[in-house]
Amino acid sequence: MDLTLNEDQRLIASAAREFLGSRAASAGARSAAAEPDGFSAKLWKEMTELGWTGLALPESSGGVGEGFGELCLVLEELGRARVPSPLLATAACCGLPLLSHGTEAQKSEWLGAITRGTVMSYAAGGGVTFDGNVLDGEVPFVPYAGAAEHLLVTAGSRAVLSAPQIPVSRSNPSTWSGIRCSGCASLTCACPAPVSSATAPPTRLPPTGRPRPAPR
Repeated sequence: MDLTLNEDQRLIASAAREFLGSRAASAGARSAAAEPDGFSAKLWKEMTELGWTGLALPESSGGVGEGFGELCLVLEELGRARVPSPLLATAACCGLPLLSHGTEAQKSEWLGAITRGTVMSYAAGGGVTFDGNVLDGEVPFVPYAGAAEHLLVTAGSRAVLSAPQIPVSRSNPSTWSGIRCSGCASLTCACPAPVSSATAPPTRLPPTGRPRPAPR
């Protein structure tokens, strides 16, 4: 397998490295620790304007139409510059599963929100059950849970991509009323400002709509 970057990929990586290098002092880990959400909202807005949140999403959803490899190049540069960001949780851990396994209605609603810079996070790990009407359970270590407008909850003990995935939204009180975030022993993790994690205690809430289970 040839893993050599093509010209477009080299340009993406180079542009990301230059951009993040110029922002590292004001949006790096030390500076982000003082931010209310654990990351620079100003930098997140700039990243959205650059198209990074929709880099791996199709143009029909408002994305750039590149792939996971191109998104990984940007994520690598974020790590190199030590810049905290919800890009991994939002674009990769929520956007790509929804793109592959979401219903058309879910894709229309959620993917467009991601490309516009809405922060999303995922609650996975087998701590939640779904009986067709109610989500119930506890999931530790939910990245940027305090800042997320939407959560992608994986219900059941099966692998993430083969389990029912239920989006819930902060903007819908009926689906968010049972969600609670609490701090945990992690870097600058006092909720609602987690840099790396937070905990969703046991909760019962109606989902936004029964999801289509992903194919096994």
